Amino acid sequence: MKTNFTLITMLFALFMITTTTAKAQETIYTDNFSYQTNWTVSGSGGSASFANNEMQLVSGATSCGRKSVLPYTGFVADSVAVQFEFNSSALGFQVQLGTSPNRIQVLKEGTAQTQLRLSGEATSSTTNGAKYVNGTINTWHTMLVKYKKTATTKTATFILDDGAGALTQVVDLSLQVSTYNFVLNAISVFALPGETVNIRNLKIIGTKVSLLPSNPLLYSDNFTYKTNWKEHHPLNGAVSFSADPDIASNNIMKVSHIATVGTAMDSVTTAMPTFNITGTDFTISYKYRTKANQTRIAFGTAPKRMFVNTEWGALTPSKMRICEEAGNIAQGAQVFYAGTFDVWHTMAINYNIANKTALVVVDQDKPYGTALTADFKLQPTPYDFIFNAMAIKTSNADVYEIKDLQVFGVGTASSSTPDGLSTVNEVFQNNKLNNVRVVNGMMMFTIDNSDFNTSKINLYNVLGRKVMEQTLSAGTQTYSIPIKEISSGVYLLVSEVAGKTSTQKLIIP
Repeated sequence: MKTNFTLITMLFALFMITTTTAKAQETIYTDNFSYQTNWTVSGSGGSASFANNEMQLVSGATSCGRKSVLPYTGFVADSVAVQFEFNSSALGFQVQLGTSPNRIQVLKEGTAQTQLRLSGEATSSTTNGAKYVNGTINTWHTMLVKYKKTATTKTATFILDDGAGALTQVVDLSLQVSTYNFVLNAISVFALPGETVNIRNLKIIGTKVSLLPSNPLLYSDNFTYKTNWKEHHPLNGAVSFSADPDIASNNIMKVSHIATVGTAMDSVTTAMPTFNITGTDFTISYKYRTKANQTRIAFGTAPKRMFVNTEWGALTPSKMRICEEAGNIAQGAQVFYAGTFDVWHTMAINYNIANKTALVVVDQDKPYGTALTADFKLQPTPYDFIFNAMAIKTSNADVYEIKDLQVFGVGTASSSTPDGLSTVNEVFQNNKLNNVRVVNGMMMFTIDNSDFNTSKINLYNVLGRKVMEQTLSAGTQTYSIPIKEISSGVYLLVSEVAGKTSTQKLIIP
C-alpha cells in the first residue's frame, strides 16, 4: 500500500492541536459587493445596484432595502465588530445588525436626517440610544460598531470616522427591556424615502472558534465496504460505496433518494462500539456533502439520541438543526448554517458529558464557518447521550455523502452492539495495537492479526518521515521492538493489516 505523506502529516497535526482553542481577532468575513446574489429585497421601494465594489440603494416613495444573511457565526460572541463605509445623500438610512428581537441598529434620529443613532431593539435615546450629529453628506465615512459582552454587561461602541476627531459613544444594551442576546446572523441596509446611500468594504472582525480533537482516536470508519452498514428504509433510493486505494480518508458512502416527497426515505444504519468514556468529553467528526439538505443523521438510539437534521418546516432548507430526542427549540435544539450544496463541509460535535451540552463547529477553517452550543439539559427528562449507533436518512430527491468518520475521546470502545444492528468493522478491531508502551528502549504492544498472513507497523516523526518499519507475522502476538536508536519525541504509529490502517500517537521518552 502506498504511503501518503500528506495524509500522515495531517493526521499528526490533528493529534497535536489542543481542543477548543481561540485565535486572535481577525477579519472573519468580508463583502466587496461585486455582485448582488448575497443580498435579497428587504424594502421594495426604489432600486438597488452593484458596481465598483459598492452597493447603492436609491429609495422611491418607500424605503429601498437589502438584507444579507451572514453565513458566519463561528466567533467568540463576547467580542465582535462590524465595519463598513457609507456615503449618503441625506443620512436618511438604517443599518440593522442581527435580527429581531436582538438587533443592534444604526439609524437616523427622528425626522432630522442629519443625526444618526446607535441602539438596540428599542430606539428610545433615553434608554439605550446614542445620538450623533453629522452634517457632512455625499462624503464617505467609516462606521465601526463593536459589541462586547462580559459576565455583567452587554455594550455596543459606536465609532464614526475612526481616527483623529472620531465620534465615539458606548451604549449600554443591558438597558434593553427584554433579555438581550445579540447574535450577528444578518445585516440589513435601508435607504429611507428620498435618500440615496452607498455602502462598501463590509467587514466582520472577531475571534474565531476552533475545535480539533486532542483526545485519542477511539473509532474510525473509512467506508471501504458496506459490511458495517445496513439499509434501514431501502425505498426510493440506493446506497453506494466508493474507495480510494491510496487515501482512505477519501472513501465515500452515498445515500441517494430518487422521490420528490419524503414519506419513503432511504437510510442506512450501523452499530458502533459502546464508547466507555472516562474523560470529560468526546468528539464526533466527519465530512459531508448534500444536494438539498433534506437529510437527518441520528447518533445513538432512542430515547437518548442526538440529531443533525434539516430545519423543520423549511421548504427550501438552507439551515440545519442539532437537537436531542425531542426536537423542540425550547428543549435545547439549535439551528446553524448548513453550507453550500455540492461542496464538502466539515462537522465536529464535541459532547460534554457532565454539562450535557454539544458544541458544534461547521467548516471551522472557512470564513463562513459556524459554531454554537446546544444545551441538552433542557430535555424534560434527564438526558445521558450514549453514542452506540448511527443512522443516516435522506429524502426529497436528495443525495447525501459522508466520509472520514472519526470518534475521539479518552476511554475504551467495547465490542458490544445493540440488538438488530450489524457488527462493527472487524478489520478496525483486528488492526488495533493494544497496550502500546515504551520500556527501557523497547516498544511493546500486542496485536490480533490472526486472520491475516502478515501485517506491519510504521513509525513516523513530526515531519511525516518514516523512521521505522516492522513486519509482523500472523497470529495473536506480543511484540518487543528495540527503539534505542530513535530520538525522544512524539511520533505517529501506523499499523497496516489487509490494506487497512490504524493510527495512534506514541511518545518516546
